[in-house]
Amino acid sequence: MSGLSMAEVLKRVDLTSENEAHKYGKGFIFYLQHVLYEDTNEELSEDMAAKVLQIFYLAEPNQMPHIICSPCTQNVCPKMALEYLEKVEMVVPSVVVTLCKASLALKMGDQDRCQKELDSYAEMIQVCGFIVEPRLLRQQSKGQTSPTKLAVHLRETRPGFLVASILALHENSKMELEEADSYIKMLFTKDGDGVPQLLVDFWEALLVTCFQEDVVQELHFKLASQYIRRLCRKELPDTKPLKTTEDLINSCIHYGLIFPWVSFMMSLAPPSEQNSCEDLSKLQVGLLSSIFFSVVYPFSYRRNRG
Repeated sequence: MSGLSMAEVLKRVDLTSENEAHKYGKGFIFYLQHVLYEDTNEELSEDMAAKVLQIFYLAEPNQMPHIICSPCTQNVCPKMALEYLEKVEMVVPSVVVTLCKASLALKMGDQDRCQKELDSYAEMIQVCGFIVEPRLLRQQSKGQTSPTKLAVHLRETRPGFLVASILALHENSKMELEEADSYIKMLFTKDGDGVPQLLVDFWEALLVTCFQEDVVQELHFKLASQYIRRLCRKELPDTKPLKTTEDLINSCIHYGLIFPWVSFMMSLAPPSEQNSCEDLSKLQVGLLSSIFFSVVYPFSYRRNRG
């Protein structure tokens, strides 16, 4: 099979008998798995992708969701893939199968079916499913990584769940911090150098769970910079923040307490400026962090020296 493309290899496979799963050698299945799990640039036609699904349904049905998430099979008919997964679910049900069904339902334009599938498991179990198969949230095409339709759907309907899922991918070494930042920005189409609120939500969530001093310092600086930027420009978050100042204080050791005068000033602000007040209070409790002083001084010193 050396030198042959996957499509050329598949053309040599006979699928006239659908009941002979044993006829596929372990070496052949291993080869297909290796290619399909790699982020290759080879995109199979709809017919060839269907052939791959038929092979794995007969030989390795538990691998079906992973095969469907491969960039090689992105041209597969979603209705046919969904029918295969329904058969697999009857034998080897799993949260990954269900999440893959939800993704296929979105490709078919069936949001109700997608929601039904997402309601089948608790959110924390679904987060584990994304850890097992991260390609449910991000897709690779021609060397470029982008969010999937399922990720965009979650951004619109369950932003907190999406942030928790991205955080889990990062904590399980499935996504680097810089990669997570770029990924979240790609979920939005806004122009300019603005930071979407969902990215601020991610930084705040990561700060709650992180204990690496260098990462905590970086997060403090990013958050402080964003709070100050919005306060100076009188900008409001593009979406409602997932955590209030009180939430951060109660769940994170990296924040101090709100000064009484800040609380008093916030109480005088009209309802339309409450989000700006949140930025002010978050900035203030961040400033009280002992770690923050070790962040701001080195950064400001280097910038002034430069």
